[in-house]
Amino acid sequence: MKNKLGHIISGSITEGFVIRIDPQTDLESIKTGKFVSIVGNHYKFFSLITDLKLEVTSPDILLFPPHKKEKLLSSILKQKDIYATANLKPMLMLDKEDKPSPVKTIPPHFSDVYEASNKDVALIFGNEDDPSKKYFNIGTPLDMNTPVCLNLEKLTERSNGIFGKTGTGKTFLTRLVLAGLIKNEKAVNLIFDMHSEYGLQARQEGKGQSFVKGLKTLFPDKVAIFSLDPESTRRRGGNPDFEIILDYQSINVEDILSLQNELNLHSTALEAAYLIATKYKRNWLQALLSAGESLKDFAQELGAHPESIAALYRKLKRIERFPFFR
Repeated sequence: MKNKLGHIISGSITEGFVIRIDPQTDLESIKTGKFVSIVGNHYKFFSLITDLKLEVTSPDILLFPPHKKEKLLSSILKQKDIYATANLKPMLMLDKEDKPSPVKTIPPHFSDVYEASNKDVALIFGNEDDPSKKYFNIGTPLDMNTPVCLNLEKLTERSNGIFGKTGTGKTFLTRLVLAGLIKNEKAVNLIFDMHSEYGLQARQEGKGQSFVKGLKTLFPDKVAIFSLDPESTRRRGGNPDFEIILDYQSINVEDILSLQNELNLHSTALEAAYLIATKYKRNWLQALLSAGESLKDFAQELGAHPESIAALYRKLKRIERFPFFR
């Protein structure tokens, strides 16, 4: 049986609804972020608790509050004069056939409000037991034993982002979503794992030496690790499937342009890069780095300023130190 929380007393679509919490309801069991269901005459409104507030019918009651031992007086006041309200944000509404749609209307006064059941949540977020395998359980909200699923097919149709403050679990949630996509084979994922948080096992935040499994451990036949530095990957306990090697011909001037700020390159140096590329095509970088001590002659041959060529040479010379460039 659903747990009734109260009834609607006011509100609007844009500002949300206000419910008066029943005196029999344990106020401290109601928390913000909880899913609730408003039952109207024709629709069921799926909503979220955003705020809680204490109210009194007369401010005089606050001047002489009942003592804790005066339980009878407190009980009488709770029936009419002192109460609590909750603000609800309407998210979706469901018709008689449980078809969800955007909120375009409001429930009438005194509509009952219930704590959302597992069935209510499943109608909105889906059920992992669905035979289509498009739903994936990503966990339960705080203080609720109600699983929430993602529709993986809709997730992969558009661009998405996971945002949050430091330590709120962005990496954990991202790893979980990726695991769902791999498990149900809904998308091919290219992951730039800059800090080795996804492919191999990673240390859990705030849990010392506790580790979580990486995607390669969970799906050894479906995940391949590519590494620019295989030795570093092996030191971390992994064994890369492929070693990435880049040749100089794969570097375009546009690649250098995207690193202009990091390399502290002046615009004249970039103009010089385009002059080199115009003459040497895909071999422009190799031609620049092989110029060496004859940079002045190289610049004169191109019709470029020698200082611009020299600055470009100094900045890009460091490429030779990277073992993945051949």
